[in-house]
Amino acid sequence: MSVIWNSRTTLALATLATIIACESSGAAPGGPERDLDVIPPEILSQTPLHRDPEVSVHQPIEVKFSERVRLSDSAPATLFANTGETDVPVPTTVRLSPDGTVLTIEPTAPLAAPAAYSVRFGDIRDEAGNGLVAAPWEWKAPLWLRVGQPLEDAGDISSSMIVAGPGEQVTVGSTVTVNFPDQRLLVHTLQQSNGKWSLLDNRLKIDSRNAPSLFLDKELGLTALISDQENHVVLDQWLDTKWQKYGPGYSVDLLTAPSVKQTKDGERFVAYTAPRPEPESGTDIVVVHGSDSSRLGGPVNGDDEVVTSVGLISLAMDRQGTPYVAYSADSFSGRLRYWSQGRWALLAPTVTSPGDNTTIRQITVDDAGTPFVLVDISEGAPKHEHRSQIRRFDGDRWINCGERLEMEDRTVPAYFGPALDGHIFAAMTVRNYSAEVPDKFLTLDVTRDGWTAIAPPVDALPRFSTRVSGTVDGRGAPILAWYEGSVVHLRRLNR
Repeated sequence: MSVIWNSRTTLALATLATIIACESSGAAPGGPERDLDVIPPEILSQTPLHRDPEVSVHQPIEVKFSERVRLSDSAPATLFANTGETDVPVPTTVRLSPDGTVLTIEPTAPLAAPAAYSVRFGDIRDEAGNGLVAAPWEWKAPLWLRVGQPLEDAGDISSSMIVAGPGEQVTVGSTVTVNFPDQRLLVHTLQQSNGKWSLLDNRLKIDSRNAPSLFLDKELGLTALISDQENHVVLDQWLDTKWQKYGPGYSVDLLTAPSVKQTKDGERFVAYTAPRPEPESGTDIVVVHGSDSSRLGGPVNGDDEVVTSVGLISLAMDRQGTPYVAYSADSFSGRLRYWSQGRWALLAPTVTSPGDNTTIRQITVDDAGTPFVLVDISEGAPKHEHRSQIRRFDGDRWINCGERLEMEDRTVPAYFGPALDGHIFAAMTVRNYSAEVPDKFLTLDVTRDGWTAIAPPVDALPRFSTRVSGTVDGRGAPILAWYEGSVVHLRRLNR
Protein backbone atom coordinates (compact mmCIF):
# COMPACT_ATOMS: atom_id res chain seq x y z
CA MET A 1 0.00 0.00 0.00
CA SER A 2 1.34 3.44 -0.85
CA VAL A 3 0.91 6.59 1.25
CA ILE A 4 0.34 9.93 -0.43
CA TRP A 5 2.09 12.67 1.54
CA ASN A 6 0.62 16.13 1.39
CA SER A 7 0.01 18.99 3.80
CA ARG A 8 -3.06 17.32 5.32
CA THR A 9 -1.17 14.08 5.97
CA THR A 10 1.64 15.94 7.68
CA LEU A 11 -0.79 17.88 9.92
CA ALA A 12 -2.63 14.70 10.98
CA LEU A 13 0.55 12.89 11.93
CA ALA A 14 1.80 15.90 13.90
CA THR A 15 -1.48 16.09 15.87
CA LEU A 16 -1.40 12.35 16.66
CA ALA A 17 2.19 12.61 17.90
CA THR A 18 1.21 15.49 20.21
CA ILE A 19 -1.69 13.53 21.74
CA ILE A 20 0.50 10.47 22.39
CA ALA A 21 3.17 12.65 23.99
CA CYS A 22 0.63 14.36 26.23
CA GLU A 23 -0.90 11.10 27.44
CA SER A 24 2.49 9.64 28.27
CA SER A 25 3.58 12.77 30.17
CA GLY A 26 0.30 13.46 31.99
CA ALA A 27 -0.27 16.83 30.32
CA ALA A 28 -3.44 17.82 28.53
CA PRO A 29 -3.20 19.08 24.97
CA GLY A 30 -2.70 22.78 25.13
CA GLY A 31 -2.89 22.68 29.02
CA PRO A 32 -0.59 22.57 32.05
CA GLU A 33 0.94 19.39 33.41
CA ARG A 34 -1.11 17.61 36.20
CA ASP A 35 0.01 15.12 38.98
CA LEU A 36 -1.35 11.57 38.95
CA ASP A 37 -3.07 10.36 42.27
CA VAL A 38 -1.24 7.17 43.17
CA ILE A 39 -1.68 7.37 46.98
CA PRO A 40 -4.23 4.89 48.39
CA PRO A 41 -6.75 5.97 51.04
CA GLU A 42 -5.70 5.50 54.66
CA ILE A 43 -7.64 4.75 57.86
CA LEU A 44 -7.51 7.75 60.21
CA SER A 45 -9.53 6.25 63.08
CA GLN A 46 -11.50 3.17 64.09
CA THR A 47 -14.28 2.63 66.61
CA PRO A 48 -13.82 0.31 68.49
CA LEU A 49 -10.05 0.58 68.76
CA HIS A 50 -7.97 -2.24 67.37
CA ARG A 51 -7.43 -4.96 70.01
CA ASP A 52 -9.60 -3.24 72.61
CA PRO A 53 -10.27 -6.00 75.22
CA GLU A 54 -13.48 -4.44 76.64
CA VAL A 55 -16.03 -3.30 74.10
CA SER A 56 -19.78 -2.97 74.59
CA VAL A 57 -21.98 -4.88 72.17
CA HIS A 58 -23.77 -1.55 71.64
CA GLN A 59 -20.60 0.30 70.61
CA PRO A 60 -20.97 1.85 67.11
CA ILE A 61 -18.65 0.30 64.52
CA GLU A 62 -17.13 3.02 62.35
CA VAL A 63 -14.00 3.71 60.34
CA LYS A 64 -12.88 7.12 59.08
CA PHE A 65 -10.80 7.42 55.89
CA SER A 66 -8.26 10.05 54.88
CA GLU A 67 -10.19 10.90 51.71
CA ARG A 68 -13.41 10.25 49.87
CA VAL A 69 -13.83 6.59 48.87
CA ARG A 70 -16.26 4.55 46.82
CA LEU A 71 -17.45 1.02 47.46
CA SER A 72 -16.60 -1.20 44.52
CA ASP A 73 -18.38 -4.41 45.45
CA SER A 74 -21.36 -5.71 47.44
CA ALA A 75 -19.22 -6.63 50.47
CA PRO A 76 -16.93 -3.67 51.20
CA ALA A 77 -16.60 -4.73 54.85
CA THR A 78 -17.54 -7.98 56.61
CA LEU A 79 -17.95 -8.36 60.37
CA PHE A 80 -17.00 -11.71 61.91
CA ALA A 81 -17.79 -13.10 65.38
CA ASN A 82 -15.80 -15.81 67.09
CA THR A 83 -17.26 -17.46 70.20
CA GLY A 84 -15.03 -20.52 70.01
CA GLU A 85 -12.55 -21.39 67.28
CA THR A 86 -14.33 -20.33 64.09
CA ASP A 87 -15.02 -16.92 62.57
CA VAL A 88 -18.67 -16.64 61.59
CA PRO A 89 -19.95 -13.79 59.38
CA VAL A 90 -22.42 -11.46 61.11
CA PRO A 91 -25.31 -10.03 59.05
CA THR A 92 -24.83 -6.28 58.76
CA THR A 93 -25.76 -3.19 56.84
CA VAL A 94 -22.81 -1.13 55.56
CA ARG A 95 -23.32 2.61 55.03
CA LEU A 96 -21.07 5.31 53.63
CA SER A 97 -21.44 8.91 54.81
CA PRO A 98 -22.53 11.56 52.24
CA ASP A 99 -18.99 12.91 52.01
CA GLY A 100 -17.63 9.39 51.44
CA THR A 101 -15.16 9.47 54.35
CA VAL A 102 -16.92 7.47 57.11
CA LEU A 103 -17.96 3.83 56.82
CA THR A 104 -20.50 2.52 59.37
CA ILE A 105 -21.18 -1.17 59.98
CA GLU A 106 -24.58 -1.82 61.59
CA PRO A 107 -25.40 -5.37 62.78
CA THR A 108 -28.95 -6.35 61.86
CA ALA A 109 -29.38 -8.17 65.21
CA PRO A 110 -27.90 -7.54 68.69
CA LEU A 111 -24.33 -8.76 69.06
CA ALA A 112 -23.51 -11.50 71.55
CA ALA A 113 -21.02 -11.54 74.42
CA PRO A 114 -18.59 -12.98 75.24
CA ALA A 115 -17.11 -13.04 71.74
CA ALA A 116 -14.19 -11.82 69.67
CA TYR A 117 -15.01 -9.64 66.67
CA SER A 118 -13.05 -8.66 63.56
CA VAL A 119 -13.63 -6.74 60.32
CA ARG A 120 -12.24 -7.64 56.90
CA PHE A 121 -12.42 -5.02 54.16
CA GLY A 122 -13.34 -5.75 50.55
CA ASP A 123 -12.71 -3.60 47.47
CA ILE A 124 -12.68 0.01 48.70
CA ARG A 125 -11.06 2.63 46.41
CA ASP A 126 -10.60 6.37 46.25
CA GLU A 127 -11.75 8.57 43.37
CA ALA A 128 -8.57 7.83 41.44
CA GLY A 129 -9.07 4.08 41.75
CA ASN A 130 -6.39 3.44 44.39
CA GLY A 131 -7.36 0.52 46.61
CA LEU A 132 -7.42 0.57 50.43
CA VAL A 133 -4.67 -1.46 52.08
CA ALA A 134 -6.00 -2.08 55.61
CA ALA A 135 -4.39 -3.78 58.57
CA PRO A 136 -6.37 -6.29 60.70
CA TRP A 137 -9.10 -4.79 62.90
CA GLU A 138 -10.30 -6.82 65.86
CA TRP A 139 -11.61 -6.44 69.42
CA LYS A 140 -13.27 -8.38 72.23
CA ALA A 141 -16.68 -8.07 73.88
CA PRO A 142 -16.55 -9.72 77.35
CA LEU A 143 -19.68 -10.79 79.20
CA TRP A 144 -19.07 -8.22 81.97
CA LEU A 145 -17.69 -4.72 81.41
CA ARG A 146 -15.81 -2.70 84.02
CA VAL A 147 -17.63 0.36 85.34
CA GLY A 148 -15.05 2.97 86.29
CA GLN A 149 -11.87 2.30 88.19
CA PRO A 150 -11.89 0.20 91.38
CA LEU A 151 -13.14 2.27 94.30
CA GLU A 152 -10.46 2.09 96.98
CA ASP A 153 -10.80 2.90 100.70
CA ALA A 154 -14.58 2.78 100.37
CA GLY A 155 -15.24 2.01 104.02
CA ASP A 156 -16.18 -1.21 105.76
CA ILE A 157 -18.22 -4.15 104.50
CA SER A 158 -21.47 -3.49 106.30
CA SER A 159 -23.30 -2.31 103.18
CA SER A 160 -22.89 -1.56 99.53
CA MET A 161 -25.57 0.04 97.38
CA ILE A 162 -25.38 1.22 93.81
CA VAL A 163 -27.81 3.06 91.60
CA ALA A 164 -27.78 3.89 87.92
CA GLY A 165 -29.83 6.84 86.87
CA PRO A 166 -30.60 8.72 83.65
CA GLY A 167 -27.69 8.30 81.29
CA GLU A 168 -24.75 6.56 82.89
CA GLN A 169 -24.79 8.04 86.40
CA VAL A 170 -23.47 5.53 88.92
CA THR A 171 -23.30 6.11 92.67
CA VAL A 172 -21.91 3.82 95.35
CA GLY A 173 -22.78 4.07 99.02
CA SER A 174 -20.81 2.34 101.76
CA THR A 175 -20.48 2.68 105.50
CA VAL A 176 -17.62 3.44 107.82
CA THR A 177 -17.56 2.91 111.57
CA VAL A 178 -16.44 6.02 113.44
CA ASN A 179 -16.85 4.81 117.01
CA PHE A 180 -19.19 1.83 117.36
CA PRO A 181 -22.15 2.05 117.09
CA ASP A 182 -21.66 5.44 115.46
CA GLN A 183 -21.49 5.00 111.67
CA ARG A 184 -21.42 7.25 108.63
CA LEU A 185 -22.62 6.76 105.08
CA LEU A 186 -19.92 7.32 102.45
CA VAL A 187 -21.27 8.22 99.01
CA HIS A 188 -19.07 8.23 95.91
CA THR A 189 -20.14 9.22 92.40
CA LEU A 190 -18.43 8.10 89.21
CA GLN A 191 -16.99 10.80 86.96
CA GLN A 192 -17.67 9.65 83.41
CA SER A 193 -14.90 11.78 81.93
CA ASN A 194 -12.06 9.90 83.61
CA GLY A 195 -13.63 6.88 85.35
CA LYS A 196 -12.57 8.13 88.80
CA TRP A 197 -14.67 8.46 91.94
CA SER A 198 -15.44 11.57 93.98
CA LEU A 199 -16.63 11.56 97.61
CA LEU A 200 -19.77 13.59 98.24
CA ASP A 201 -19.93 13.65 102.03
CA ASN A 202 -19.28 11.51 105.08
CA ARG A 203 -21.42 13.25 107.70
CA LEU A 204 -24.64 11.29 107.27
CA LYS A 205 -25.24 9.22 110.42
CA ILE A 206 -26.91 5.84 110.16
CA ASP A 207 -28.01 3.21 112.64
CA SER A 208 -25.56 0.32 112.81
CA ARG A 209 -28.22 -2.39 112.69
CA ASN A 210 -29.69 -1.59 109.29
CA ALA A 211 -28.16 -1.02 105.89
CA PRO A 212 -29.27 2.24 104.25
CA SER A 213 -30.70 2.47 100.74
CA LEU A 214 -29.44 4.87 98.11
CA PHE A 215 -31.57 5.80 95.10
CA LEU A 216 -32.28 8.51 92.54
CA ASP A 217 -35.63 10.06 93.40
CA LYS A 218 -37.38 11.77 90.48
CA GLU A 219 -38.44 14.60 92.79
CA LEU A 220 -35.52 14.86 95.20
CA GLY A 221 -32.58 13.62 93.13
CA LEU A 222 -29.94 11.60 94.96
CA THR A 223 -31.61 10.40 98.17
CA ALA A 224 -30.61 8.15 101.06
CA LEU A 225 -33.18 6.16 103.04
CA ILE A 226 -31.72 5.43 106.46
CA SER A 227 -32.83 4.39 109.90
CA ASP A 228 -31.24 6.79 112.36
CA GLN A 229 -30.33 6.34 116.00
CA GLU A 230 -33.63 7.77 117.22
CA ASN A 231 -35.86 4.98 115.90
CA HIS A 232 -36.89 6.84 112.75
CA VAL A 233 -36.79 6.12 109.04
CA VAL A 234 -35.37 9.26 107.45
CA LEU A 235 -35.05 10.50 103.87
CA ASP A 236 -31.94 12.58 103.28
CA GLN A 237 -31.66 14.60 100.08
CA TRP A 238 -28.34 15.63 98.54
CA LEU A 239 -28.49 19.37 97.82
CA ASP A 240 -25.43 20.81 96.06
CA THR A 241 -22.82 20.22 98.77
CA LYS A 242 -24.57 18.64 101.75
CA TRP A 243 -27.22 16.19 102.95
CA GLN A 244 -30.51 17.64 104.12
CA LYS A 245 -33.36 15.82 105.86
CA TYR A 246 -36.61 15.63 103.91
CA GLY A 247 -39.89 15.26 105.77
CA PRO A 248 -40.53 14.32 109.40
CA GLY A 249 -39.41 10.68 109.34
CA TYR A 250 -41.38 7.71 110.60
CA SER A 251 -41.30 5.59 113.75
CA VAL A 252 -39.84 2.21 112.93
CA ASP A 253 -38.97 -1.18 114.38
CA LEU A 254 -35.22 -1.16 113.86
CA LEU A 255 -34.96 -4.93 113.58
CA THR A 256 -36.07 -4.67 109.94
CA ALA A 257 -34.55 -2.53 107.21
CA PRO A 258 -37.07 -0.31 105.36
CA SER A 259 -37.70 -0.74 101.63
CA VAL A 260 -38.28 1.95 98.99
CA LYS A 261 -39.56 1.87 95.40
CA GLN A 262 -40.81 4.39 92.83
CA THR A 263 -43.36 4.23 90.07
CA LYS A 264 -42.38 5.25 86.55
CA ASP A 265 -44.11 8.57 87.17
CA GLY A 266 -41.88 9.21 90.17
CA GLU A 267 -44.29 8.52 93.05
CA ARG A 268 -42.29 7.22 95.99
CA PHE A 269 -43.40 4.34 98.26
CA VAL A 270 -41.66 3.36 101.51
CA ALA A 271 -42.46 0.19 103.47
CA TYR A 272 -41.29 -0.25 107.06
CA THR A 273 -42.24 -1.97 110.30
CA ALA A 274 -43.63 -0.30 113.41
CA PRO A 275 -44.64 -1.64 116.83
CA ARG A 276 -48.39 -1.98 117.42
CA PRO A 277 -49.90 0.62 119.77
CA GLU A 278 -49.98 -0.46 123.39
CA PRO A 279 -51.37 -2.53 125.00
CA GLU A 280 -51.12 -4.77 121.91
CA SER A 281 -47.90 -6.58 121.11
CA GLY A 282 -46.41 -7.50 117.78
CA THR A 283 -45.47 -5.56 114.67
CA ASP A 284 -47.34 -3.90 111.83
CA ILE A 285 -46.07 -3.29 108.30
CA VAL A 286 -46.77 0.24 107.08
CA VAL A 287 -46.53 1.81 103.63
CA VAL A 288 -46.37 5.57 103.04
CA HIS A 289 -46.30 7.30 99.67
CA GLY A 290 -46.16 10.60 97.81
CA SER A 291 -44.38 13.85 98.53
CA ASP A 292 -46.16 14.20 101.87
CA SER A 293 -45.46 10.56 102.87
CA SER A 294 -49.11 9.91 103.65
CA ARG A 295 -50.03 6.47 104.91
CA LEU A 296 -51.49 4.09 102.33
CA GLY A 297 -54.41 2.46 104.10
CA GLY A 298 -54.08 0.57 107.35
CA PRO A 299 -51.40 -1.99 108.24
CA VAL A 300 -50.40 -4.15 105.28
CA ASN A 301 -50.84 -7.23 107.46
CA GLY A 302 -54.38 -6.18 108.47
CA ASP A 303 -55.80 -5.56 111.92
CA ASP A 304 -56.44 -9.26 112.51
CA GLU A 305 -52.96 -10.53 111.57
CA VAL A 306 -50.27 -9.93 114.15
CA VAL A 307 -46.76 -10.18 112.75
CA THR A 308 -44.57 -11.80 115.38
CA SER A 309 -41.33 -12.15 113.43
CA VAL A 310 -40.31 -10.10 110.41
CA GLY A 311 -36.98 -11.09 108.94
CA LEU A 312 -37.32 -9.03 105.77
CA ILE A 313 -39.90 -6.93 104.02
CA SER A 314 -39.68 -6.51 100.28
CA LEU A 315 -41.51 -3.88 98.21
CA ALA A 316 -42.14 -4.03 94.46
CA MET A 317 -44.14 -2.06 91.87
CA ASP A 318 -45.82 -3.24 88.68
CA ARG A 319 -45.95 -1.19 85.48
CA GLN A 320 -49.25 0.39 86.52
CA GLY A 321 -47.79 1.61 89.82
CA THR A 322 -49.51 -0.95 92.07
CA PRO A 323 -47.39 -1.69 95.18
CA TYR A 324 -46.76 -5.27 96.32
CA VAL A 325 -45.36 -6.09 99.77
CA ALA A 326 -43.88 -9.47 100.72
CA TYR A 327 -43.12 -10.43 104.32
CA SER A 328 -43.09 -13.31 106.78
CA ALA A 329 -46.00 -13.30 109.23
CA ASP A 330 -44.12 -15.59 111.60
CA SER A 331 -40.85 -17.47 111.48
CA PHE A 332 -41.54 -19.43 108.28
CA SER A 333 -44.71 -18.36 106.47
CA GLY A 334 -44.40 -16.09 103.46
CA ARG A 335 -47.17 -13.63 102.66
CA LEU A 336 -47.69 -11.28 99.74
CA ARG A 337 -50.24 -8.46 99.61
CA TYR A 338 -51.00 -5.80 97.03
CA TRP A 339 -52.97 -2.55 97.05
CA SER A 340 -56.36 -3.05 95.40
CA GLN A 341 -59.61 -1.08 95.70
CA GLY A 342 -58.56 0.77 98.82
CA ARG A 343 -57.22 -2.18 100.80
CA TRP A 344 -54.28 -4.57 101.09
CA ALA A 345 -55.46 -7.76 99.37
CA LEU A 346 -53.83 -11.14 100.03
CA LEU A 347 -52.35 -12.79 96.94
CA ALA A 348 -52.95 -16.52 97.65
CA PRO A 349 -52.75 -17.75 101.26
CA THR A 350 -48.96 -18.22 101.50
CA VAL A 351 -45.91 -18.34 99.27
CA THR A 352 -45.24 -21.91 100.33
CA SER A 353 -45.72 -25.51 99.29
CA PRO A 354 -46.58 -28.43 101.63
CA GLY A 355 -43.79 -29.18 104.09
CA ASP A 356 -41.88 -25.99 103.38
CA ASN A 357 -40.50 -23.68 106.02
CA THR A 358 -40.21 -20.65 103.76
CA THR A 359 -38.71 -17.21 104.23
CA ILE A 360 -39.24 -14.60 101.53
CA ARG A 361 -36.00 -12.91 100.51
CA GLN A 362 -37.08 -10.67 97.61
CA ILE A 363 -40.12 -9.91 95.43
CA THR A 364 -40.44 -8.39 91.97
CA VAL A 365 -43.08 -8.04 89.25
CA ASP A 366 -42.30 -8.57 85.58
CA ASP A 367 -43.53 -6.43 82.66
CA ALA A 368 -46.60 -8.65 82.25
CA GLY A 369 -47.65 -8.04 85.87
CA THR A 370 -46.66 -11.49 87.18
CA PRO A 371 -45.20 -11.49 90.73
CA PHE A 372 -41.98 -13.46 91.31
CA VAL A 373 -40.43 -14.24 94.70
CA LEU A 374 -37.04 -15.52 95.79
CA VAL A 375 -37.44 -17.68 98.89
CA ASP A 376 -35.23 -19.63 101.27
CA ILE A 377 -36.52 -23.07 102.24
CA SER A 378 -35.36 -24.76 105.43
CA GLU A 379 -35.95 -28.50 105.41
CA GLY A 380 -35.09 -29.15 109.05
CA ALA A 381 -32.23 -31.63 108.92
CA PRO A 382 -29.37 -31.30 108.96
CA LYS A 383 -29.41 -28.10 110.99
CA HIS A 384 -28.58 -25.15 108.61
CA GLU A 385 -29.52 -27.01 105.43
CA HIS A 386 -31.25 -24.60 103.08
CA ARG A 387 -32.45 -24.41 99.51
CA SER A 388 -33.47 -21.41 97.47
CA GLN A 389 -36.34 -21.34 95.05
CA ILE A 390 -37.77 -18.84 92.58
CA ARG A 391 -41.56 -18.91 92.40
CA ARG A 392 -44.14 -17.04 90.36
CA PHE A 393 -47.85 -16.49 90.79
CA ASP A 394 -50.02 -18.41 88.32
CA GLY A 395 -53.66 -17.43 88.48
CA ASP A 396 -54.58 -18.62 91.95
CA ARG A 397 -51.45 -20.36 93.23
CA TRP A 398 -47.69 -20.16 93.51
CA ILE A 399 -45.66 -22.49 91.30
CA ASN A 400 -41.94 -23.20 91.17
CA CYS A 401 -40.12 -21.35 88.42
CA GLY A 402 -37.43 -23.80 87.42
CA GLU A 403 -35.48 -26.14 89.65
CA ARG A 404 -34.40 -25.35 93.18
CA LEU A 405 -31.05 -23.71 93.66
CA GLU A 406 -29.16 -26.43 95.52
CA MET A 407 -27.26 -24.59 98.24
CA GLU A 408 -25.25 -25.75 101.18
CA ASP A 409 -26.38 -22.71 103.10
CA ARG A 410 -28.22 -19.41 102.88
CA THR A 411 -28.28 -17.05 99.94
CA VAL A 412 -27.76 -13.31 100.32
CA PRO A 413 -29.65 -11.50 97.53
CA ALA A 414 -27.86 -8.68 95.74
CA TYR A 415 -30.52 -7.90 93.14
CA PHE A 416 -33.82 -9.48 92.12
CA GLY A 417 -35.81 -7.42 89.66
CA PRO A 418 -36.69 -6.49 86.07
CA ALA A 419 -33.90 -6.29 83.53
CA LEU A 420 -33.47 -6.56 79.75
CA ASP A 421 -36.14 -7.87 77.36
CA GLY A 422 -38.78 -8.20 80.08
CA HIS A 423 -36.71 -10.82 81.92
CA ILE A 424 -35.91 -10.95 85.64
CA PHE A 425 -32.27 -10.78 86.72
CA ALA A 426 -31.17 -12.40 89.98
CA ALA A 427 -27.79 -12.02 91.66
CA MET A 428 -26.83 -13.48 95.03
CA THR A 429 -24.01 -14.82 97.11
CA VAL A 430 -24.08 -18.22 98.80
CA ARG A 431 -22.45 -18.61 102.18
CA ASN A 432 -21.45 -21.85 103.80
CA TYR A 433 -21.22 -21.29 107.55
CA SER A 434 -20.05 -24.82 108.30
CA ALA A 435 -17.00 -25.04 106.00
CA GLU A 436 -13.92 -22.95 105.34
CA VAL A 437 -14.76 -22.20 101.70
CA PRO A 438 -15.16 -18.93 99.77
CA ASP A 439 -18.57 -17.49 99.10
CA LYS A 440 -20.11 -18.43 95.77
CA PHE A 441 -21.46 -15.87 93.33
CA LEU A 442 -24.63 -16.69 91.36
CA THR A 443 -26.21 -14.68 88.53
CA LEU A 444 -29.40 -15.88 86.82
CA ASP A 445 -31.59 -14.92 83.89
CA VAL A 446 -35.18 -15.65 84.94
CA THR A 447 -38.27 -16.04 82.74
CA ARG A 448 -41.72 -17.50 83.32
CA ASP A 449 -40.39 -20.90 82.22
CA GLY A 450 -37.46 -21.05 84.62
CA TRP A 451 -33.96 -19.72 85.08
CA THR A 452 -30.66 -19.94 83.21
CA ALA A 453 -27.32 -19.43 84.91
CA ILE A 454 -25.14 -16.58 83.66
CA ALA A 455 -21.41 -16.71 84.28
CA PRO A 456 -20.77 -14.25 87.15
CA PRO A 457 -18.16 -11.48 86.94
CA VAL A 458 -16.04 -13.42 89.45
CA ASP A 459 -16.29 -17.12 90.33
CA ALA A 460 -15.80 -16.80 94.08
CA LEU A 461 -15.75 -14.10 96.73
CA PRO A 462 -13.71 -13.90 99.93
CA ARG A 463 -15.35 -15.73 102.79
CA PHE A 464 -17.50 -13.40 104.95
CA SER A 465 -15.54 -10.40 103.68
CA THR A 466 -17.84 -9.17 100.97
CA ARG A 467 -21.15 -7.53 100.35
CA VAL A 468 -22.74 -7.60 96.90
CA SER A 469 -25.29 -5.14 95.58
CA GLY A 470 -26.95 -4.65 92.23
CA THR A 471 -29.19 -2.48 90.09
CA VAL A 472 -29.90 -1.90 86.41
CA ASP A 473 -28.94 1.03 84.23
CA GLY A 474 -31.36 3.16 82.22
CA ARG A 475 -31.43 0.53 79.46
CA GLY A 476 -32.07 -2.35 81.86
CA ALA A 477 -28.58 -3.87 81.83
CA PRO A 478 -27.66 -5.27 85.28
CA ILE A 479 -24.79 -3.67 87.22
CA LEU A 480 -23.13 -5.45 90.14
CA ALA A 481 -20.85 -4.09 92.85
CA TRP A 482 -18.90 -6.14 95.37
CA TYR A 483 -16.26 -5.67 98.04
CA GLU A 484 -12.86 -7.27 98.22
CA GLY A 485 -11.29 -6.00 101.40
CA SER A 486 -11.95 -2.25 101.30
CA VAL A 487 -12.09 -2.06 97.49
CA VAL A 488 -15.35 -1.96 95.52
CA HIS A 489 -15.46 -3.42 92.01
CA LEU A 490 -18.29 -2.76 89.53
CA ARG A 491 -19.29 -4.63 86.40
CA ARG A 492 -22.09 -4.17 83.86
CA LEU A 493 -23.62 -7.10 81.96
CA ASN A 494 -22.67 -6.69 78.30
CA ARG A 495 -26.09 -7.28 76.72
